[in-house]
Amino acid sequence: MVNYWILIAKDHNYDGSVVSAITIIKNRVEYKFWMLNKNTPGIKKLKPGDKAVFYAASFEGRGFCGWGELATEPHPLTPNQRFYAFGKPSILFDFAVDFKVAEFWPRLKPVEEFVSTLSFLKGKSNYIRCFRGSIRAITQEDFERIISK
Repeated sequence: MVNYWILIAKDHNYDGSVVSAITIIKNRVEYKFWMLNKNTPGIKKLKPGDKAVFYAASFEGRGFCGWGELATEPHPLTPNQRFYAFGKPSILFDFAVDFKVAEFWPRLKPVEEFVSTLSFLKGKSNYIRCFRGSIRAITQEDFERIISK
């Protein structure tokens, strides 16, 4: 059984400046892995074949900007993966999942476009709170709505 997720990136602090979540996601897509804290709720449920959309919570915008299919279960960061960790909070992360497929979209899909169609956002007055944390389980239907729009 395939599980569906939202992997959430926030802006990072790096050497006194801010690196946008969109830049962080581009980096993760390019190197085909996603960094996580080993204590992230739900981390033990991630498995190969699962699919995820990437959500950016950034000063550049809030929305979906890509998707991926997991190739591995969560594992300790390799030295090579650690090399690509920059900014806080990523430098604090110690686990990763690798992607079989990872794609970054040319245009951010603003979350506001999905408020009335995604089951986990319907009826929420402050839907931004739904994107707290690093990962969130979603339905296959919500996943397909996001990637097909």
